Amino acid sequence: MRKNLRELLSDENGIISSKRVVALVCVFLLCLIFMLESFRLLEPIEDTALIDALVYISMVCLFGTSVEKFSFRKNQG
Repeated sequence: MRKNLRELLSDENGIISSKRVVALVCVFLLCLIFMLESFRLLEPIEDTALIDALVYISMVCLFGTSVEKFSFRKNQG
């Protein structure tokens, strides 16, 4: 489990990517908020600016990760 999580968060060079960590945390928080609101454990949030911000941050991080994957830049090291 630990190895799989490390592979999920690592880039091609084996270094943990901060974009992937931030995206995973944002998606986790969005799922948590959705579940809490669904089970009525949390009052529905009237001002959705925070939720919108989490969505945009996760989209930008995931887009940046996918662009990195297909970039032609190779690190020599």
